Amino acid sequence: MVLRQCHAAAGVLGQAQRRKWNKRRHSENGRGTAPRVGRGPSVLRKPPRRAVHHDLGRGPTSSDLDLDVVGHHARPDIFDLRTSLRRLTPLTWALVGSRLVPDVLIPYPPESLTLPDRLDVHVWEGRPDRSSQNLLSNIGAADLPRPEVLDRIEFYVIPYGFADDASSLITRMPRLKAVQTLTAGYEHVLPYLRDDLTLCNARGVHDASAAELAVTLTLASLRGVPAFVRAQEHGDWRQGWYDSLADKTVLLVGYGAIGQAIEARLRPFECDVLRVARSARDGIAGFASLPELLGRADVVILTCPLTEETRGMVDASFLAAMRDGALLVNVARGPVVDTEALTAEVVSGRLRAALDVTDPEPLPPGHRLWAQPGVLISPHVGGLSTAFEPRARRLVQSQLRRLDTGEPLANIVVGPQVSH
Repeated sequence: MVLRQCHAAAGVLGQAQRRKWNKRRHSENGRGTAPRVGRGPSVLRKPPRRAVHHDLGRGPTSSDLDLDVVGHHARPDIFDLRTSLRRLTPLTWALVGSRLVPDVLIPYPPESLTLPDRLDVHVWEGRPDRSSQNLLSNIGAADLPRPEVLDRIEFYVIPYGFADDASSLITRMPRLKAVQTLTAGYEHVLPYLRDDLTLCNARGVHDASAAELAVTLTLASLRGVPAFVRAQEHGDWRQGWYDSLADKTVLLVGYGAIGQAIEARLRPFECDVLRVARSARDGIAGFASLPELLGRADVVILTCPLTEETRGMVDASFLAAMRDGALLVNVARGPVVDTEALTAEVVSGRLRAALDVTDPEPLPPGHRLWAQPGVLISPHVGGLSTAFEPRARRLVQSQLRRLDTGEPLANIVVGPQVSH
């Protein structure tokens, strides 16, 4: 498809170059004869030709493209391809500036996606190491792309998870221009970024799955489901009165895409929702309002990203401001919470907690949080559901389409915009 486009463009450009050469002969000789254009070779004298490099990976230079064309039949296989780069979509110059067909590295087989034709697609699935308990942080690195492939990659979609082996691959791609994560958080990638790289996160991919889990953890904790599970193992009929989510006040700490998805799922439960984000805006309070709002909430759900500002934000003073008997739900990042401070509160029985993430992660065997009756722990499975795959594939398809058409990339969180 690229070659067809190039040669079609060359036909137009060749006519312009013939006019240019004819004009030059007029100026040099004081007169000139129009070239005979037909099925034979042109009668014009062929001017000296600069060397044309055949290494498409190097890309055309200005000297390659500044050639005088002698008729339409003067080796179009080389000249037409080079000159016609000027007729391509903005992709080539917007993203890579020098290559004809950008190389991209993605974790999905091309046949499983609808992809543009003008991309050279390489696949590295980065499958998790099944022998590890922590699937998101350990991958099998035996099938890494060859160095000569990594040298050409310009757009890299990191396989889902937080494995250092996947993120550190960035440092082995000298041509890399943009990185796409399949996680909403991206703190694990930042140490490997160069100043000129663009980083996009997976905003929107995990909204449904993470919101479902946040509501699940909230309902299970309030209605005593963990106690029912433990009682079932012993054949114990554990009947009693339990909290309902109805009539409760829920405080969302972090109001991005996931926070909004959680609120949408909370609406049918007849509860009140308060919203807090880093920056105050209409209907959403800023972090400075947390001390006052925490005392009004029965349930506090953390969905904020891990940044220098939010690391350790849920400390002893934060927890002390919460109501007696309140529930803390963390579907954000483990280090947002001071684990020792939380442990002290739940051991005393004053607070309850439902945690999909912990610090450290995984929580080591024997840690006191495991044994607390008021604590429900899930092993960081907010994104590990059947909702992830179709949404991740749609994001990858959309970003590659944007590259192909020269549109700005979506979800940029770090670095310059990659656009025409």
